Amino acid sequence: MISQVITPKMIDIMDTKSFISDKTANNIYDYEMFGQQVVESCLELETKNDFKRLMSTFETILYDCDGLLNLLSAEDIDDGVRQEIVTEIRQVLQKLQKLGKQVIYTTNTSQLTRDQMHDRLKSAAIETQLDQLFPTSYVCAVYLKAIGFDRQVVAVGSDATVHELTEMGIQCTDLPTHCTPNRKQLGFASFKLNPDVGAVIIANDQYIPLPTLVKACAYASKSDCLTIVTNSDMSDSLIADNCCHKPDIRVVANKGFVSLAKPHYFYWKCIQQKHRDLNVDQCLIITDGLDRDIEFGCNVNIRTLFVKSNTNCLKTTTTTTDQLFYDKLNNNNNTNNCLPVPDYYVDSYSTFNNYI
Repeated sequence: MISQVITPKMIDIMDTKSFISDKTANNIYDYEMFGQQVVESCLELETKNDFKRLMSTFETILYDCDGLLNLLSAEDIDDGVRQEIVTEIRQVLQKLQKLGKQVIYTTNTSQLTRDQMHDRLKSAAIETQLDQLFPTSYVCAVYLKAIGFDRQVVAVGSDATVHELTEMGIQCTDLPTHCTPNRKQLGFASFKLNPDVGAVIIANDQYIPLPTLVKACAYASKSDCLTIVTNSDMSDSLIADNCCHKPDIRVVANKGFVSLAKPHYFYWKCIQQKHRDLNVDQCLIITDGLDRDIEFGCNVNIRTLFVKSNTNCLKTTTTTTDQLFYDKLNNNNNTNNCLPVPDYYVDSYSTFNNYI
C-alpha cells in the first residue's frame, strides 16, 4: 500500500515544489549558462572504462522516453534526422538489455495507454513488455488501486486514463460538456454532483471544455474528493500542449492535490508497486532533458545520466514542453539560480553506443 495519503489535507504537504516556478518574477534560466554549469558539476563519461564501471553499478534503467515518444509522433521534423536519433536510442536500449539490465520506460504522457505506448515504441523497432511501461494514465490507476480507492472517478482530458482505470476495475463517471442555465440566478448554472465520486483526475489536455472544467472544479472542491493531476510541468506560468489545468483546479478547490508525474515522488512509488524488488541504489535514470527527470532523480534519490547532444537536437525539432522550456531558458538573462544537475553526462547517444 502507498501510505500517507488518506485525506486531501495531507496531500498538500507531499507535493514537491517545481524548481522552475517563481510566482513573483519570471525567473527562468539561461540555457547556455545552465548547460555549462551541468558539464562543470557532474562526471563526464569519456572512456569505455567509465561506462563499464557505471554499468556494473546499476541493475535497472529508468529510461525517460518523453522525448522519444514526441519524436516519433512529431510532424515537423526531417525523417532522416528522426531515423538517425531513433536508431541511436534503439541501439543503446538493446545493448543495455543484452547486459542484463532491466529497462523501465517512464513518461509524463497520459494520452497513451500502455498498449498504445507499446505500439508506438514497436513502430521504432523497440520491443517492450507492458510491465515495463509507465505512462501517467496507468500510474493513476496503480495509485488509486494501491490506496484502496473504492469510489467513482471523474477523469477529464484523457480517454487513455479512463481506459487504464477501467482495466483496473475502477469505475469512471462521464462529465457532460454543457451546463443547464439557472433561470433564477442569471450568469449561474445548475448541475448536480454525484455523491459517489471520490476523485477527480485532470489530464494533460488544453482543450477541455469550460463547462467540463467547471464541473471538475466543483467535484475537486469537495472535502472528501481527491484531486489528481497527471502532469504539472510548467504549471504556474503556462498552459501548453502537454500541461494540465492544474492552476485552475487548485485555485478553485483551495486544497492540495496529488501529482502522479515526474518529478514527483508518487510516480516512483507507483513504479515500486509493480516492481517491489527495485532498489534506488541500483537504479539509474537516463534522460535527454535537463528539467523534470533530473529533479525526479533528486526527489527519489536515484542517480541520473544526461545524454547531452540529443537534447540539443530535440529542442530545435519538436514542439513539446521541453521546447517551450528551452525557449524560455534562452530568452532570459537571470542566471542566479540553483538547479538540480545530473550525476553523469555523455555528449551523445553515438558515444554511448561506442563505449557501452
